[in-house]
Amino acid sequence: MQTHRNKTALSFKQTLKGMSLVEFITVIAIVGVLTTVAAPFLGDLIARYQAEAAGNHVLSTLKYCRVEALKRENNVICEINASTENKNVTSRIYADTNNSGSYEANADQLLNSSVMSNTSFLKVSPAESTWTYNRTGTADNTALQQIVFCSVIEDKSLHLETIYIDPRGVIYMKEAENNANCPA
Repeated sequence: MQTHRNKTALSFKQTLKGMSLVEFITVIAIVGVLTTVAAPFLGDLIARYQAEAAGNHVLSTLKYCRVEALKRENNVICEINASTENKNVTSRIYADTNNSGSYEANADQLLNSSVMSNTSFLKVSPAESTWTYNRTGTADNTALQQIVFCSVIEDKSLHLETIYIDPRGVIYMKEAENNANCPA
């Protein structure tokens, strides 16, 4: 019985050999090829994520702005700035305390400010926009307005998301169909 036990321990040790150098280099080569093939898809995936995240950021800002106008029974101003230089999307919400309909630094109160950073693959059109919601929650625009989110990778621009703001104050986001080209 003792001999059988030693044979089992010996055969177990023989099977626990490490990888050879050739096997290791083969695995590294396979990982390198897979990474090279997947890299273009990864960039597109990141761009889509940035467009969706920025769209949700702006959408929630506009909805918050509308709710504040209804709650305060006063004009509320939303500013959206998508800076390609800083690679971020900034939103600010102000209470229009003097009912001027536009932001005035010495009169209006900042209610909320937020920044979504690291949007290097993102193009937003228009890059700067301002909306005013009145005390009934309707927007100051007289026609359907939109904010377009596009991905820009290697001079290729794809339209990914669009936020619509109608004069009644209704705000919604839709995914672009069939990866259409981004509007100029």
